[in-house]
Amino acid sequence: MFTLIVIYNREERYDDALRVIGELQRRYPRNRLLWLEAASTALRASRPAVARRAIEDGRAKFAQDRRPRAFGEAARWHYYDGAALVGLRQADGAGVELRAVLSGEAPEWLRGRAHKELGKLADLAGDRAGAIAEYRLASSLCREHHDSACADEATALMRKQHR
Repeated sequence: MFTLIVIYNREERYDDALRVIGELQRRYPRNRLLWLEAASTALRASRPAVARRAIEDGRAKFAQDRRPRAFGEAARWHYYDGAALVGLRQADGAGVELRAVLSGEAPEWLRGRAHKELGKLADLAGDRAGAIAEYRLASSLCREHHDSACADEATALMRKQHR
């Protein structure tokens, strides 16, 4: 089932991926990472409200779960919440979440993605110069850490303003 999620996401069959994730959530309700994957998939599908609900539900599980955390897991919760909030045009909350990624323990590719979203916030605020600086940093970090999808998106955003 986990392989199906990967395949469905790669093929942009997001409804199918979300259906499989939902089934896994029912089977394994303590696995907080399934809610993180649901948020990630919802964002790929351009459904920030769905992603936000998954983050809220998953964060409650994260707070109660005393099992060990993966490296950078807290930063991933912040990132997906921030990205969802950018999609919902909730700039203040998004900025707080994305800056938390940059201030905590996180893999460098995730920092690159946070800078890309911060660039979107700058664009939405009318600060094109600030946006381009964020996109440039995102592109560099993402490319250096083998996240070509992020690097390509950041490069495209340097040419065309996020709206």
